[in-house]
Amino acid sequence: MHNPVDLLAYLRRLRLIPDGPAEVRRLSGGVSSDLHAVIPAEGPGVVVKRALDKLLVHDDWHADPVRNRFEVAWFRHVAGIPRMSAHLPRILHDDPAEGLFVMEFLAGDWLTWKARLQAGELDVGTAALAGSVLGAIHAATYLQVDCAASFPTGPSFAALRLEPYLRTTAERVPVLAEPILAEIARLADSRLALVHGDFSPKNLLVRPGQLVVLDAEVATCSDPAFDLAFLLNHLLLKSVRYGPWDGYMRLIGAVIAAYVAAFPRRPADLESHAVRLQMMLMLARLWGKSPVEYLHRDDPCGAALTDLLITHIPSPPGTFADWCDILRHARIPPP
Repeated sequence: MHNPVDLLAYLRRLRLIPDGPAEVRRLSGGVSSDLHAVIPAEGPGVVVKRALDKLLVHDDWHADPVRNRFEVAWFRHVAGIPRMSAHLPRILHDDPAEGLFVMEFLAGDWLTWKARLQAGELDVGTAALAGSVLGAIHAATYLQVDCAASFPTGPSFAALRLEPYLRTTAERVPVLAEPILAEIARLADSRLALVHGDFSPKNLLVRPGQLVVLDAEVATCSDPAFDLAFLLNHLLLKSVRYGPWDGYMRLIGAVIAAYVAAFPRRPADLESHAVRLQMMLMLARLWGKSPVEYLHRDDPCGAALTDLLITHIPSPPGTFADWCDILRHARIPPP
Protein backbone atom coordinates (compact mmCIF):
# COMPACT_ATOMS: atom_id res chain seq x y z
CA MET A 1 0.00 0.00 0.00
CA HIS A 2 2.36 2.65 -1.22
CA ASN A 3 -0.29 4.84 -2.84
CA PRO A 4 -3.51 6.50 -1.65
CA VAL A 5 -5.77 4.32 -3.83
CA ASP A 6 -4.50 1.09 -2.26
CA LEU A 7 -4.61 2.59 1.23
CA LEU A 8 -8.23 3.70 0.84
CA ALA A 9 -9.23 0.30 -0.54
CA TYR A 10 -7.53 -1.44 2.40
CA LEU A 11 -9.30 0.73 4.99
CA ARG A 12 -12.68 0.39 3.28
CA ARG A 13 -12.31 -3.39 3.08
CA LEU A 14 -11.80 -3.44 6.85
CA ARG A 15 -14.69 -0.98 7.30
CA LEU A 16 -12.42 1.44 9.11
CA ILE A 17 -13.66 4.27 6.89
CA PRO A 18 -16.92 4.51 4.94
CA ASP A 19 -17.28 4.46 1.17
CA GLY A 20 -17.21 7.83 -0.48
CA PRO A 21 -14.64 10.60 -0.86
CA ALA A 22 -11.75 10.77 1.57
CA GLU A 23 -8.59 12.84 1.89
CA VAL A 24 -5.24 11.10 2.35
CA ARG A 25 -2.72 13.37 4.03
CA ARG A 26 0.91 12.51 4.74
CA LEU A 27 1.80 13.61 8.27
CA SER A 28 5.15 15.15 9.04
CA GLY A 29 7.18 15.58 12.20
CA GLY A 30 8.96 12.25 12.46
CA VAL A 31 11.85 10.47 10.79
CA SER A 32 11.15 6.82 11.56
CA SER A 33 7.70 6.06 10.13
CA ASP A 34 5.44 6.44 7.14
CA LEU A 35 2.40 8.18 8.60
CA HIS A 36 -0.85 9.07 6.86
CA ALA A 37 -4.09 10.60 8.08
CA VAL A 38 -7.16 9.47 6.16
CA ILE A 39 -10.09 11.86 6.57
CA PRO A 40 -13.40 10.77 5.02
CA ALA A 41 -16.00 13.32 3.98
CA GLU A 42 -18.31 11.78 6.55
CA GLY A 43 -17.35 10.09 9.79
CA PRO A 44 -14.19 10.04 11.88
CA GLY A 45 -10.71 9.89 10.40
CA VAL A 46 -7.93 7.42 11.06
CA VAL A 47 -4.13 7.44 11.10
CA VAL A 48 -2.13 4.63 9.45
CA LYS A 49 1.41 4.09 10.70
CA ARG A 50 4.11 1.91 9.15
CA ALA A 51 7.66 1.76 10.56
CA LEU A 52 10.52 2.47 8.13
CA ASP A 53 13.66 0.39 7.81
CA LYS A 54 15.81 3.40 6.80
CA LEU A 55 15.16 6.50 8.88
CA LEU A 56 14.79 9.88 7.21
CA VAL A 57 17.98 11.55 8.44
CA HIS A 58 21.27 12.59 6.87
CA ASP A 59 23.27 9.80 8.55
CA ASP A 60 22.92 6.12 7.65
CA TRP A 61 20.42 4.92 10.28
CA HIS A 62 18.47 1.66 10.09
CA ALA A 63 16.11 -0.07 12.54
CA ASP A 64 13.99 -3.22 12.36
CA PRO A 65 10.36 -2.38 11.38
CA VAL A 66 9.18 -5.09 13.80
CA ARG A 67 9.15 -2.27 16.36
CA ASN A 68 5.71 -1.41 14.95
CA ARG A 69 4.34 -4.50 16.69
CA PHE A 70 5.79 -3.49 20.05
CA GLU A 71 4.44 0.02 19.72
CA VAL A 72 0.96 -1.48 19.60
CA ALA A 73 1.88 -3.67 22.59
CA TRP A 74 2.94 -0.56 24.54
CA PHE A 75 -0.40 1.17 23.84
CA ARG A 76 -2.38 -1.91 24.87
CA HIS A 77 -0.31 -2.51 27.99
CA VAL A 78 -0.58 1.09 29.16
CA ALA A 79 -4.31 1.17 28.39
CA GLY A 80 -4.69 -1.44 31.13
CA ILE A 81 -3.23 0.91 33.77
CA PRO A 82 -5.99 2.69 35.73
CA ARG A 83 -6.89 6.11 34.27
CA MET A 84 -4.30 5.84 31.48
CA SER A 85 -6.64 5.01 28.57
CA ALA A 86 -7.72 8.68 28.52
CA HIS A 87 -4.14 9.57 27.57
CA LEU A 88 -3.84 7.22 24.59
CA PRO A 89 -5.25 7.04 21.06
CA ARG A 90 -7.53 4.09 20.38
CA ILE A 91 -5.90 1.34 18.31
CA LEU A 92 -8.46 0.33 15.68
CA HIS A 93 -6.56 -2.34 13.78
CA ASP A 94 -3.19 -4.08 13.92
CA ASP A 95 -1.71 -5.82 10.88
CA PRO A 96 1.71 -7.38 11.62
CA ALA A 97 1.84 -8.96 8.17
CA GLU A 98 1.64 -5.54 6.51
CA GLY A 99 3.82 -3.97 9.23
CA LEU A 100 1.27 -1.31 10.10
CA PHE A 101 -1.47 -0.37 12.51
CA VAL A 102 -4.43 1.99 12.41
CA MET A 103 -5.44 4.36 15.20
CA GLU A 104 -8.02 7.07 15.66
CA PHE A 105 -7.38 10.52 14.24
CA LEU A 106 -7.75 13.19 16.92
CA ALA A 107 -9.45 16.14 15.29
CA GLY A 108 -10.30 19.53 16.70
CA ASP A 109 -8.01 21.77 18.71
CA TRP A 110 -5.36 19.16 19.54
CA LEU A 111 -1.78 20.36 18.98
CA THR A 112 1.56 18.86 19.90
CA TRP A 113 3.08 20.28 23.06
CA LYS A 114 6.10 21.16 20.92
CA ALA A 115 3.93 23.42 18.74
CA ARG A 116 2.47 25.14 21.79
CA LEU A 117 5.93 25.68 23.28
CA GLN A 118 7.14 27.16 20.00
CA ALA A 119 4.15 29.50 20.08
CA GLY A 120 5.28 30.72 23.51
CA GLU A 121 2.64 28.86 25.55
CA LEU A 122 4.53 27.78 28.67
CA ASP A 123 1.65 26.15 30.51
CA VAL A 124 2.59 24.67 33.88
CA GLY A 125 -0.55 22.54 33.92
CA THR A 126 0.52 20.75 30.74
CA ALA A 127 3.97 20.13 32.23
CA ALA A 128 2.45 18.70 35.40
CA LEU A 129 0.13 16.44 33.40
CA ALA A 130 3.08 15.14 31.34
CA GLY A 131 5.04 14.37 34.52
CA SER A 132 2.04 12.72 36.15
CA VAL A 133 1.26 10.46 33.17
CA LEU A 134 4.89 9.42 32.80
CA GLY A 135 5.24 8.72 36.52
CA ALA A 136 2.02 6.66 36.59
CA ILE A 137 3.24 4.45 33.73
CA HIS A 138 6.57 3.85 35.42
CA ALA A 139 4.95 3.22 38.81
CA ALA A 140 2.52 0.65 37.38
CA THR A 141 5.26 -1.27 35.57
CA TYR A 142 8.12 -0.89 38.05
CA LEU A 143 9.72 -4.30 38.75
CA GLN A 144 6.81 -5.95 36.92
CA VAL A 145 7.80 -9.55 36.27
CA ASP A 146 6.48 -9.77 32.71
CA CYS A 147 7.81 -6.39 31.51
CA ALA A 148 11.07 -7.67 30.05
CA ALA A 149 9.40 -10.80 28.65
CA SER A 150 6.66 -8.78 26.94
CA PHE A 151 9.08 -6.25 25.48
CA PRO A 152 12.19 -8.09 24.21
CA THR A 153 13.09 -4.92 22.36
CA GLY A 154 16.68 -4.34 23.45
CA PRO A 155 17.94 -4.47 19.82
CA SER A 156 15.41 -1.83 18.70
CA PHE A 157 16.17 0.37 21.69
CA ALA A 158 19.86 0.10 20.87
CA ALA A 159 19.29 0.82 17.17
CA LEU A 160 16.98 3.80 17.78
CA ARG A 161 18.47 5.34 20.92
CA LEU A 162 21.70 3.92 22.31
CA GLU A 163 23.62 3.70 19.03
CA PRO A 164 22.54 6.86 17.13
CA TYR A 165 22.37 9.11 20.18
CA LEU A 166 24.95 7.94 22.68
CA ARG A 167 27.46 5.70 20.85
CA THR A 168 27.71 8.09 17.89
CA THR A 169 28.33 10.94 20.33
CA ALA A 170 31.03 8.91 22.09
CA GLU A 171 32.74 8.42 18.72
CA ARG A 172 32.48 12.09 17.75
CA VAL A 173 33.38 13.48 21.19
CA PRO A 174 36.01 10.91 22.24
CA VAL A 175 37.03 12.82 25.38
CA LEU A 176 33.70 11.63 26.85
CA ALA A 177 33.76 8.12 25.39
CA GLU A 178 34.38 6.37 28.72
CA PRO A 179 31.38 7.71 30.71
CA ILE A 180 29.04 7.54 27.70
CA LEU A 181 29.94 3.94 26.87
CA ALA A 182 29.49 3.03 30.54
CA GLU A 183 26.01 4.58 30.44
CA ILE A 184 25.14 2.61 27.30
CA ALA A 185 26.10 -0.62 29.06
CA ARG A 186 24.09 0.32 32.16
CA LEU A 187 20.95 1.09 30.15
CA ALA A 188 21.29 -2.07 28.07
CA ASP A 189 21.35 -4.16 31.26
CA SER A 190 18.52 -2.34 33.08
CA ARG A 191 15.08 -3.98 33.36
CA LEU A 192 13.30 -1.75 35.86
CA ALA A 193 10.13 -0.48 34.15
CA LEU A 194 8.32 0.01 30.86
CA VAL A 195 10.05 2.85 29.01
CA HIS A 196 8.38 4.79 26.19
CA GLY A 197 11.72 5.84 24.68
CA ASP A 198 10.47 8.99 22.88
CA PHE A 199 8.49 10.81 25.55
CA SER A 200 8.99 14.31 24.18
CA PRO A 201 6.83 17.37 23.42
CA LYS A 202 6.50 16.42 19.75
CA ASN A 203 4.80 13.16 20.77
CA LEU A 204 2.37 14.65 23.27
CA LEU A 205 -0.89 15.98 21.86
CA VAL A 206 -2.37 18.53 24.22
CA ARG A 207 -5.28 20.86 24.73
CA PRO A 208 -6.44 22.52 27.97
CA GLY A 209 -6.45 19.91 30.74
CA GLN A 210 -5.86 16.96 28.38
CA LEU A 211 -2.85 15.06 27.06
CA VAL A 212 -2.48 12.09 24.69
CA VAL A 213 0.77 10.15 24.24
CA LEU A 214 1.84 9.09 20.76
CA ASP A 215 4.75 7.29 19.08
CA ALA A 216 5.82 4.44 21.36
CA GLU A 217 7.86 2.55 18.77
CA VAL A 218 11.01 2.71 20.93
CA ALA A 219 9.21 1.00 23.84
CA THR A 220 11.37 -1.29 25.97
CA CYS A 221 11.95 -2.44 29.52
CA SER A 222 14.82 -0.38 30.92
CA ASP A 223 15.60 2.42 33.35
CA PRO A 224 12.69 4.88 33.81
CA ALA A 225 15.33 7.60 34.19
CA PHE A 226 15.64 7.49 30.40
CA ASP A 227 12.11 8.79 29.79
CA LEU A 228 12.44 11.53 32.42
CA ALA A 229 15.79 12.61 30.98
CA PHE A 230 14.47 12.52 27.41
CA LEU A 231 11.52 14.78 28.25
CA LEU A 232 13.53 17.26 30.32
CA ASN A 233 16.23 17.35 27.66
CA HIS A 234 13.79 18.89 25.20
CA LEU A 235 12.70 21.51 27.72
CA LEU A 236 16.27 22.40 28.68
CA LEU A 237 17.39 22.64 25.05
CA LYS A 238 14.51 24.99 24.31
CA SER A 239 15.24 27.05 27.41
CA VAL A 240 18.85 27.51 26.26
CA ARG A 241 17.84 28.33 22.69
CA TYR A 242 14.65 30.36 23.11
CA GLY A 243 13.93 31.21 26.74
CA PRO A 244 12.46 32.72 28.77
CA TRP A 245 14.60 30.86 31.28
CA ASP A 246 12.32 31.32 34.29
CA GLY A 247 9.32 30.12 32.29
CA TYR A 248 11.03 26.89 31.30
CA MET A 249 12.32 26.37 34.83
CA ARG A 250 8.72 26.44 36.05
CA LEU A 251 7.83 23.78 33.47
CA ILE A 252 10.76 21.59 34.52
CA GLY A 253 9.86 21.97 38.19
CA ALA A 254 6.25 21.03 37.45
CA VAL A 255 7.28 17.93 35.49
CA ILE A 256 9.56 16.69 38.27
CA ALA A 257 7.10 17.41 41.11
CA ALA A 258 4.24 15.62 39.32
CA TYR A 259 6.44 12.70 38.30
CA VAL A 260 7.68 12.17 41.87
CA ALA A 261 4.11 12.34 43.22
CA ALA A 262 2.95 9.70 40.72
CA PHE A 263 5.96 7.41 41.22
CA PRO A 264 6.69 7.46 44.97
CA ARG A 265 8.44 4.05 44.84
CA ARG A 266 10.97 5.32 42.35
CA PRO A 267 14.59 4.15 42.81
CA ALA A 268 16.56 6.44 45.12
CA ASP A 269 19.16 7.15 42.44
CA LEU A 270 16.66 7.83 39.64
CA GLU A 271 17.18 11.61 39.57
CA SER A 272 20.97 11.40 39.53
CA HIS A 273 20.78 8.87 36.69
CA ALA A 274 18.32 11.12 34.85
CA VAL A 275 20.56 14.18 35.23
CA ARG A 276 23.58 12.32 33.84
CA LEU A 277 21.50 10.92 30.98
CA GLN A 278 19.96 14.28 30.17
CA MET A 279 23.39 15.87 29.89
CA MET A 280 24.54 13.11 27.54
CA LEU A 281 21.35 13.37 25.49
CA MET A 282 21.80 17.14 25.27
CA LEU A 283 25.26 16.57 23.83
CA ALA A 284 23.80 13.91 21.52
CA ARG A 285 21.31 16.39 20.06
CA LEU A 286 24.34 18.37 18.92
CA TRP A 287 26.70 15.53 17.93
CA GLY A 288 24.56 12.42 17.35
CA LYS A 289 22.60 11.23 14.33
CA SER A 290 19.45 13.17 15.28
CA PRO A 291 20.52 16.79 15.89
CA VAL A 292 17.89 19.34 16.88
CA GLU A 293 16.90 21.68 14.09
CA TYR A 294 17.35 24.89 16.10
CA LEU A 295 20.92 24.47 17.37
CA HIS A 296 24.19 23.54 15.67
CA ARG A 297 27.33 22.33 17.36
CA ASP A 298 29.45 24.87 15.42
CA ASP A 299 27.43 27.99 16.22
CA PRO A 300 28.36 30.03 19.34
CA CYS A 301 25.53 28.55 21.40
CA GLY A 302 26.22 24.93 20.40
CA ALA A 303 29.97 25.29 20.84
CA ALA A 304 29.63 26.82 24.31
CA LEU A 305 27.08 24.19 25.34
CA THR A 306 29.42 21.44 24.11
CA ASP A 307 32.28 22.86 26.20
CA LEU A 308 30.05 23.08 29.27
CA LEU A 309 28.89 19.48 28.89
CA ILE A 310 32.43 18.20 28.35
CA THR A 311 33.37 19.90 31.62
CA HIS A 312 30.52 18.54 33.73
CA ILE A 313 29.54 15.10 32.34
CA PRO A 314 32.52 13.31 33.97
CA SER A 315 31.29 14.50 37.42
CA PRO A 316 27.64 15.44 36.92
CA PRO A 317 25.51 17.21 39.53
CA GLY A 318 23.13 14.95 41.42
CA THR A 319 19.91 16.94 40.94
CA PHE A 320 18.23 18.88 38.18
CA ALA A 321 18.13 21.91 40.47
CA ASP A 322 21.93 21.91 40.65
CA TRP A 323 22.32 21.30 36.92
CA CYS A 324 19.88 24.07 36.04
CA ASP A 325 21.79 26.42 38.32
CA ILE A 326 25.02 25.59 36.44
CA LEU A 327 23.29 26.23 33.11
CA ARG A 328 21.76 29.48 34.37
CA HIS A 329 25.14 30.91 35.32
CA ALA A 330 27.00 29.59 32.27
CA ARG A 331 25.71 32.45 30.10
CA ILE A 332 25.47 30.39 26.94
CA PRO A 333 25.48 32.90 24.03
CA PRO A 334 22.64 32.95 21.48
CA PRO A 335 23.26 31.19 18.14
